[in-house]
Parts: sequence; structure tokens; C-alpha cells
Amino acid sequence: MEKRKEKRFIEQDDVLIRDERLVLDPAADGVIYGLTRDISLSGTRIISQQVFPVGCAWRMLIDLKRSNEFLRVDGRVKWVKKSKNAELFHIGVEFLHSYHDTTRLLIKHLYSRQGEDPAPVS
Repeated sequence: MEKRKEKRFIEQDDVLIRDERLVLDPAADGVIYGLTRDISLSGTRIISQQVFPVGCAWRMLIDLKRSNEFLRVDGRVKWVKKSKNAELFHIGVEFLHSYHDTTRLLIKHLYSRQGEDPAPVS
């Protein structure tokens, strides 16, 4: 049985992750790069070379290529799985929607048709 709250859309977008824990390290700039694998109104799956502990919260900037928008959203790590064939991690992130426009922007991005079909559903 599927535990998901929302329909997921398969989508690969660039993500900048701002981890406040790394800002304290003078050798790090506090920014990690990743890619979304799928996205919904309630969260996303991110692929990254950096592992994060479950429960960790961070700020993300997601480049929503299909709608040519940037989504600024806070998220909390819900689960982490290491990839079998590479030094990559699949990270399940729940959106915290700390900014008032994030839900509206995601609805527009995921469900509007602006001359093209919505992203495929997984």
C-alpha cells in the first residue's frame, strides 16, 4: 500500500541545498548540489553525493526547468538510501513550506498545461 500523501511527478531538476551545519565549517561553503528524481506538492526525492541524517532540515533552491521557475523551500530528510552502483544517495525530503508561495508555485508547475502536458506520473 502506497504511503504517499500526494501524486509524484517524475522530474529531474537541479537543486542547491544549503545545510546550516556545513556553514560552520570554514573549509565548506555550505552548499551541496543535487538533482530531483521525482517531486510532489509534499516533497521530493533528491540524488546527491552527500549523505544527510534523517531528521536534518535544510533550505533548497530547485530550478524547475519545465516552468522556468525557481522554488525556494525548506525541507526535512525523511529517509536515505545508498545507491547500489555508485557513491550516490537517494534522499526523501518532506517540504516544510516555510515560504507562503511554495505551494502555489508547485501547483502551477505540476498541474498547469501551458501548451504542454504535465510531467509524467510515477
